[in-house]
Amino acid sequence: MCIDPVTMAAIGSVTSLLGTGVAAAGADRQAKSRAAALEYQQKQSIILAEDSRKRAAQKEQAQRRETSQLEGRQRALMGGSNLDLTTGSPLDILADTAQLGELDARVIRADGEREAAGHFANADLQGMAADSARSAGKLEVAGIVLGGVSSIAQKWGSFGGTPNSHDPWNGLRTA
Repeated sequence: MCIDPVTMAAIGSVTSLLGTGVAAAGADRQAKSRAAALEYQQKQSIILAEDSRKRAAQKEQAQRRETSQLEGRQRALMGGSNLDLTTGSPLDILADTAQLGELDARVIRADGEREAAGHFANADLQGMAADSARSAGKLEVAGIVLGGVSSIAQKWGSFGGTPNSHDPWNGLRTA
Protein backbone atom coordinates (compact mmCIF):
# COMPACT_ATOMS: atom_id res chain seq x y z
CA MET A 1 0.00 0.00 0.00
CA CYS A 2 1.40 3.33 -1.04
CA ILE A 3 0.33 6.67 0.39
CA ASP A 4 0.70 9.66 -1.87
CA PRO A 5 2.96 12.54 -0.72
CA VAL A 6 0.08 14.97 -0.16
CA THR A 7 -1.63 12.56 2.22
CA MET A 8 1.65 11.98 4.06
CA ALA A 9 2.17 15.73 4.36
CA ALA A 10 -1.39 16.16 5.63
CA ILE A 11 -0.88 13.39 8.23
CA GLY A 12 2.37 15.03 9.33
CA SER A 13 0.64 18.40 9.60
CA VAL A 14 -2.22 17.00 11.67
CA THR A 15 0.27 15.25 13.95
CA SER A 16 2.26 18.48 14.35
CA LEU A 17 -0.93 20.38 15.04
CA LEU A 18 -1.97 17.87 17.71
CA GLY A 19 1.49 18.05 19.29
CA THR A 20 1.28 21.82 19.33
CA GLY A 21 -2.13 21.65 20.99
CA VAL A 22 -0.88 19.24 23.66
CA ALA A 23 2.20 21.38 24.35
CA ALA A 24 0.08 24.54 24.55
CA ALA A 25 -2.41 22.88 26.91
CA GLY A 26 0.45 21.66 29.11
CA ALA A 27 2.01 25.13 29.27
CA ASP A 28 -1.37 26.66 30.12
CA ARG A 29 -2.01 24.11 32.87
CA GLN A 30 1.47 24.62 34.32
CA ALA A 31 1.01 28.40 34.41
CA LYS A 32 -2.38 28.05 36.09
CA SER A 33 -0.96 25.65 38.67
CA ARG A 34 1.92 28.03 39.44
CA ALA A 35 -0.51 30.95 39.79
CA ALA A 36 -2.77 28.88 42.08
CA ALA A 37 0.20 27.96 44.30
CA LEU A 38 1.23 31.61 44.54
CA GLU A 39 -2.34 32.67 45.37
CA TYR A 40 -2.40 30.05 48.13
CA GLN A 41 0.85 31.47 49.53
CA GLN A 42 -0.66 34.96 49.28
CA LYS A 43 -3.65 33.87 51.38
CA GLN A 44 -1.34 32.27 53.93
CA SER A 45 0.65 35.50 54.21
CA ILE A 46 -2.55 37.43 54.85
CA ILE A 47 -3.51 34.93 57.57
CA LEU A 48 -0.07 35.37 59.15
CA ALA A 49 -0.42 39.16 59.04
CA GLU A 50 -3.80 39.08 60.73
CA ASP A 51 -2.46 36.64 63.32
CA SER A 52 0.48 38.99 64.02
CA ARG A 53 -1.95 41.80 64.73
CA LYS A 54 -4.10 39.62 66.97
CA ARG A 55 -1.13 38.32 68.97
CA ALA A 56 0.22 41.88 69.37
CA ALA A 57 -3.16 43.09 70.63
CA GLN A 58 -3.23 40.26 73.20
CA LYS A 59 0.32 41.03 74.34
CA GLU A 60 -0.54 44.73 74.53
CA GLN A 61 -3.53 44.00 76.78
CA ALA A 62 -1.39 41.72 78.95
CA GLN A 63 1.22 44.48 79.30
CA ARG A 64 -1.45 46.98 80.37
CA ARG A 65 -2.77 44.50 82.98
CA GLU A 66 0.76 43.95 84.28
CA THR A 67 1.32 47.70 84.56
CA SER A 68 -2.00 48.14 86.34
CA GLN A 69 -1.13 45.38 88.80
CA LEU A 70 2.30 46.93 89.44
CA GLU A 71 0.69 50.33 90.08
CA GLY A 72 -1.69 48.65 92.53
CA ARG A 73 1.16 47.00 94.42
CA GLN A 74 3.06 50.31 94.51
CA ARG A 75 -0.01 52.14 95.85
CA ALA A 76 -0.56 49.47 98.50
CA LEU A 77 3.07 49.55 99.66
CA MET A 78 3.29 53.34 99.72
CA GLY A 79 -0.15 53.69 101.31
CA GLY A 80 0.77 51.11 103.95
CA SER A 81 3.77 53.26 104.80
CA ASN A 82 1.49 56.29 105.34
CA LEU A 83 2.94 58.15 102.32
CA ASP A 84 0.86 60.82 100.57
CA LEU A 85 0.31 59.43 97.02
CA THR A 86 -0.85 62.78 95.60
CA THR A 87 2.48 64.65 95.88
CA GLY A 88 6.24 64.29 95.69
CA SER A 89 8.17 61.10 95.03
CA PRO A 90 5.24 58.66 95.45
CA LEU A 91 3.29 60.55 92.77
CA ASP A 92 6.37 60.62 90.52
CA ILE A 93 6.89 56.87 90.93
CA LEU A 94 3.26 56.11 90.05
CA ALA A 95 3.38 58.48 87.06
CA ASP A 96 6.63 56.92 85.80
CA THR A 97 5.20 53.42 86.17
CA ALA A 98 2.09 54.38 84.18
CA GLN A 99 4.13 56.15 81.50
CA LEU A 100 6.65 53.32 81.05
CA GLY A 101 3.89 50.72 81.06
CA GLU A 102 2.05 52.59 78.29
CA LEU A 103 5.28 52.94 76.32
CA ASP A 104 5.85 49.18 76.57
CA ALA A 105 2.27 48.52 75.39
CA ARG A 106 2.70 50.83 72.39
CA VAL A 107 6.03 49.22 71.46
CA ILE A 108 4.32 45.82 71.49
CA ARG A 109 1.56 47.16 69.21
CA ALA A 110 4.11 48.75 66.83
CA ASP A 111 6.14 45.53 66.66
CA GLY A 112 2.98 43.60 65.77
CA GLU A 113 2.08 46.12 63.08
CA ARG A 114 5.60 45.92 61.60
CA GLU A 115 5.41 42.14 61.52
CA ALA A 116 1.95 42.29 59.92
CA ALA A 117 3.17 44.84 57.36
CA GLY A 118 5.94 42.43 56.34
CA HIS A 119 3.41 39.63 55.83
CA PHE A 120 1.08 41.94 53.87
CA ALA A 121 3.99 43.04 51.66
CA ASN A 122 4.84 39.39 51.05
CA ALA A 123 1.20 38.72 50.15
CA ASP A 124 1.27 41.60 47.66
CA LEU A 125 4.43 40.23 46.05
CA GLN A 126 2.91 36.75 45.79
CA GLY A 127 -0.20 38.23 44.18
CA MET A 128 1.95 40.04 41.63
CA ALA A 129 3.93 36.84 40.99
CA ALA A 130 0.65 34.96 40.41
CA ASP A 131 -0.45 37.60 37.88
CA SER A 132 2.94 37.35 36.22
CA ALA A 133 2.73 33.55 36.06
CA ARG A 134 -0.66 33.79 34.34
CA SER A 135 0.66 36.34 31.84
CA ALA A 136 3.80 34.32 31.16
CA GLY A 137 1.64 31.23 30.61
CA LYS A 138 -0.49 33.04 28.04
CA LEU A 139 2.61 34.24 26.23
CA GLU A 140 4.13 30.76 26.30
CA VAL A 141 0.92 29.25 24.89
CA ALA A 142 0.88 31.88 22.13
CA GLY A 143 4.54 31.16 21.34
CA ILE A 144 3.92 27.42 21.17
CA VAL A 145 0.90 27.87 18.89
CA LEU A 146 2.71 30.30 16.61
CA GLY A 147 5.76 28.03 16.49
CA GLY A 148 3.60 25.04 15.63
CA VAL A 149 1.73 26.89 12.89
CA SER A 150 5.01 28.21 11.52
CA SER A 151 6.48 24.70 11.46
CA ILE A 152 3.47 23.36 9.59
CA ALA A 153 3.61 26.24 7.12
CA GLN A 154 7.30 25.58 6.49
CA LYS A 155 6.61 21.88 5.85
CA TRP A 156 3.91 22.71 3.34
CA GLY A 157 6.03 25.44 1.79
CA SER A 158 8.98 23.10 1.25
CA PHE A 159 6.71 20.31 0.03
CA GLY A 160 5.93 21.85 -3.32
CA GLY A 161 8.04 24.97 -3.48
CA THR A 162 5.79 26.47 -6.15
CA PRO A 163 2.12 26.00 -6.81
CA ASN A 164 1.56 22.72 -8.63
CA SER A 165 -0.91 19.88 -8.74
CA HIS A 166 0.26 18.48 -5.36
CA ASP A 167 -0.23 21.82 -3.56
CA PRO A 168 -3.33 21.62 -1.30
CA TRP A 169 -3.74 25.39 -1.66
CA ASN A 170 -3.49 25.34 -5.44
CA GLY A 171 -6.08 27.64 -6.92
CA LEU A 172 -6.81 29.28 -3.56
CA ARG A 173 -3.83 31.62 -3.57
CA THR A 174 -4.41 35.20 -4.63
CA ALA A 175 -0.78 36.23 -5.06
